[in-house]
Amino acid sequence: MTNRRPACETVRLAEFDALRSEIQERSGRQQTLIGLALTATTVVSGAVLTEEVGSAVLLVLPATSIPLGFLWLDHALCIDALGAYIRDRLWIWTPSWEEHIRGPSRWEVGAFMLPITMVFAGPAVVALVVSCSQLHTDRWPLWAGGALLVALFAARAAGFLLRKRGDARP
Repeated sequence: MTNRRPACETVRLAEFDALRSEIQERSGRQQTLIGLALTATTVVSGAVLTEEVGSAVLLVLPATSIPLGFLWLDHALCIDALGAYIRDRLWIWTPSWEEHIRGPSRWEVGAFMLPITMVFAGPAVVALVVSCSQLHTDRWPLWAGGALLVALFAARAAGFLLRKRGDARP
């Protein structure tokens, strides 16, 4: 006698595999984004500290690290939404790992987000502070643009922390 699964169960497991694969891919992309942000920060900071370039070059950091941070947050929202769909609608079997790991509390997410936010927003804020006193008239638009990016990222990160779990919308 063969052990055959009902068709609907096979379809659910195939969908689960596809969604888990997407979660893994997005997690890998998040790690890449962190690496890019840290590399950009290191290269620009190193060039400024060794006095190879002026401190105005620091204004490159908000234009690089903040967009990378927005991409990281987008992946985080999608991963959370995928996990919520798996847990709440797709996975019907018990015992369920998905049910067991209902997810971290808002405080745990906040504690996790602090270092992540510092990777992306920290260098941009430091760059704005350091370069502020040495700006010439022609560089104020760059500084203001960087400050605007930091403010938008801070608002988006706060929205990420305050949203309902599993909701990919802002």
